[in-house]
Order: sequence, then C-alpha cells, then structure tokens
Amino acid sequence: MRRGLPTILAVALAIGALGLWAWSFGANKDAGTQVETNQNPGPAATQPAGDGTVRVMTANVRISEPDDGVNAWPNRRDFLVKTLLKQGPDLIGCQEVTPAQQAFMVKELAKWYSYYPRPGVGKVAGDDGSTTAKIFGAVNQSLASLNTLFYKTDRFDILDGEAGLVEPNDLQRDPAENTFYTLAVLKDKVAPAGADGTWIVVDTHLRHHDDFAVKCALAIRGKIGDMLRKHPLAKVVLMGDMNHDKQSKVYAALVGVAGAADGVGELADSFDYSKKRPNEAWGNWHAFTGKSQRMWPTDLIFSSGVRSRGAEFVRDKDEKGHYPSDHFFVVTELVGK
Repeated sequence: MRRGLPTILAVALAIGALGLWAWSFGANKDAGTQVETNQNPGPAATQPAGDGTVRVMTANVRISEPDDGVNAWPNRRDFLVKTLLKQGPDLIGCQEVTPAQQAFMVKELAKWYSYYPRPGVGKVAGDDGSTTAKIFGAVNQSLASLNTLFYKTDRFDILDGEAGLVEPNDLQRDPAENTFYTLAVLKDKVAPAGADGTWIVVDTHLRHHDDFAVKCALAIRGKIGDMLRKHPLAKVVLMGDMNHDKQSKVYAALVGVAGAADGVGELADSFDYSKKRPNEAWGNWHAFTGKSQRMWPTDLIFSSGVRSRGAEFVRDKDEKGHYPSDHFFVVTELVGK
C-alpha cells in the first residue's frame, strides 16, 4: 500500500476486503448450485393474533466456511430454515450472514417473512456524497447482509430503517473487529386496541475488544435514542451476538440505567439468571458439539416497554445429530407490561 495513504482509508479498504472475503465463502461454496424451494413447513403457531405477544429469536447462523466439513453451510442450511420455522418467531435477528446465505434464507422464508436491510427501505449509513462517505457507503453495502433481520409480513409493516458500521469514525485495524448493525422501525398490524404498535428492533454482532465494544454499545443505544425521539411510544428490542456476558462492562453499557442521557432508559435482559445452577454452562457457542463452551450466554435479547416470559435455548439437531449452527439460538416471548 502506498506510504502516506490516510489510515482511515486503509482500514476502510481492509473492511471492504473482508466483505469480499465473506461473500466469496458463500458464493464460491454455493456457486453453480440451483437453490430449490424445499418442503419446509410453515412457522409454528404462537399466540393468537391480537394479544400483543411478540416472539423473538436471535440466531448466529455461522458464516459459510468450507473448512467446517460436515457442518459446512450446504449441509445444514435446510435444517437451519426448518429450525427457524419450527420456532415460529415473529422477529428473527440473524448474525454472520453472507450474501449467498442471505439469498438462500430470503428465498426459503419468503412465503412468511420479509427482511431488512434491503434496497428501497431506509438507508445504509455513510453515503452523504463525499469521497470518504462513499467508501463507507460501499463498505456498508457490501456487508449489509451480515445482520439480517426477518419479520413476519402478516404481523409487521416496515416504516423506516438504517444499517451500517456502528462507529465509522473509530475503525479498527483488524477488519473482523468492526461492528455493524441493522435497525428497523416496524408497525404491528395486530397490536391490541389502543396500543401504539411501533417497535424499534436492532440486530448487531459486537466484537471482542472490550473498550471498542463499549463504544459500539453506547453508539447503538444512541441510535435507538434517536429513533425514540421520532417514535416516543415505541417498544424496543436489541438482540444479537454480543460476545460479552452479564459480568462485563460491555453488558452494563448495553443495559444502561433509568434516566440515561441517550433517552433509552434501562433495557431488560430476557434471561432469568436465577435459574442457572452452579457450574452449569449457559454459553451459546457450542462449536457444533451441542455442549456449551462458556459459562454465561452472550447471544442476548434486551427489551424495553414490554416484559419477557424468559429466554430459552434452541437445541434442535437433525436425524444425524448435526446442529443448524455452532451457536444455540435464543428465543423469548415479549408481552405488554
């Protein structure tokens, strides 16, 4: 690289390379494969329409990695879709989704779910016309699929949205350590009478470095606060692979406190940690083994304006004993307070 090239440009180009890398894993592995609609059942029935319950799932689907062998994406993608439909969530926040994986999931879920980010809805952050912003816009576009949000089309309409780098002014030199987010403003078409029915839903994948992850957590809360000023009665859902558990300062930054300056207030975790037995592993990441590799969950669902009925792991495996991902998905039901 030419000496003297601005650091911010160098890092942006590196992140763009990551986008091509992520795309190549999905595209090369699936190249020449005809995607056929399988006989997936419809989503499982949840609560009767109109009672206000919203079923939410966060799912790290695992990037399309050829080195996964028997657990490579083509071998588990059908079962992954069946697992999602079996749970019947109204909202699904997915992480580690390459463009090729997104294309498959969008096709297979299209009868019941729409998705965001997608062209023509909201905005992809970064492109305001300047040269630097155009670079960020291109990077954001190339990686927009990473945090794909699915929502039931018979339940929600999308009003607005935005997606992109969380901290474009503080990029990390390691491209894989940068954080992206998807934020959608949805309108519940079957909200109880008198309820506002607006939901601000955020899907993200925080990275490992504590200090930067805290900055990203605070920035995401700031974005939620901005949307709450436009939709002050909206309920909030923040979900994703946070890579940090309840004992971390990142978790504390995500939860916040009542009366916080960002206007979001305190977010509630869907997990009931009082149910965890001593030395019982509750980690989401299981490396395709079915055994938690960490003590505390890091794939989390936070909310405000509603209450959770408690979070549960989805531990489904197919007839050969294979799992849909290297993470256990998490599902909860959110109801009015």
